[in-house]
Amino acid sequence: MTAPALELADIFRIHGPAYLATYGASLSAGQRKALRDIAVCRTAALGGHVEQCDRCGHRTIAYCSCRNRHCPKCQSAARAAWLEQRAGELLPIEYFHVVFTLPQLVAPLALQNQRVVYGMLFRAAAETLLQIAADPTVRAKVDIAKREQNIVALMLRGVPAGDIARVIGVSRRAVQAGFNKALRRQTEDALDNWHRIELAKLAQEEANVWRVMDLAENKNNAKVQLAGEDRLLRIHIRRAKLLGLDAPTKLDIRGIYNQGGDEVSAERVAREGVLEALPIEEQRRVYEIFYQAGLRARAGDLSQPAIETTVSSNGSKPRDGVDESDSDSET
Repeated sequence: MTAPALELADIFRIHGPAYLATYGASLSAGQRKALRDIAVCRTAALGGHVEQCDRCGHRTIAYCSCRNRHCPKCQSAARAAWLEQRAGELLPIEYFHVVFTLPQLVAPLALQNQRVVYGMLFRAAAETLLQIAADPTVRAKVDIAKREQNIVALMLRGVPAGDIARVIGVSRRAVQAGFNKALRRQTEDALDNWHRIELAKLAQEEANVWRVMDLAENKNNAKVQLAGEDRLLRIHIRRAKLLGLDAPTKLDIRGIYNQGGDEVSAERVAREGVLEALPIEEQRRVYEIFYQAGLRARAGDLSQPAIETTVSSNGSKPRDGVDESDSDSET
């Protein structure tokens, strides 16, 4: 068998010292030992033995292996035996692949405290699985979800709804309802996933803008700062749209005139809190005023004009007999 041109041990020997110099502080003792063992595996550093032919005298040197379980050249027989033993423990039933992950913000903490954080993760995962498995309602939901998956698979193959109903043991109407429900859930999951991806992209873009603005050569560059602030504003607007913060807000004031003085005051406070949620176009206008005021302040002009904005609960003029301060809010 021809040996590969480049092995993992070769990469560790070439780039291992530089990697340890940069990231060695974040590695555990076991990880550093694995890197070191793989680098010297089957080399003179671990010693070896000499094989010699008793007839022609040909000699071959065989170096010792590192016997580290992470080494791709060692422990292959033991690894295969271990896998076979674990496979023998499996029950002859259908299994589900369940994945538990940590939030991205916890990743640096987990890297420095792997035994503690991952121990907590495995304990939480075990408790969750035991709780779900013991709940009959959860098992029923799993059965329903599995049935809906089967319905979708059969419908996409072109199997008539009547035939699917007979095979699965439900009514034809239940087949159509399950198919629609599965498609709707998949669509909602796809949208949620798309929102998460887009928000992550915006967060990365925002971090890149701040990084450019904080460079020493750009801190006093007005053009770069202005361009950066404009990009940050656009990112803020796009994030608000993704989160639905630019959606119109409805204010229900029915029955407010029949309430007592304390209830009216509480309702007024709640209404003023809602009125603070300005439309995104109005937010951009206010930010522009703040920006112009900042430029004047840098130039030495400390006079700040008043910012006026009006938010109406229904977009129309106040009704007759209603105090204007209760309908509109001006700042």
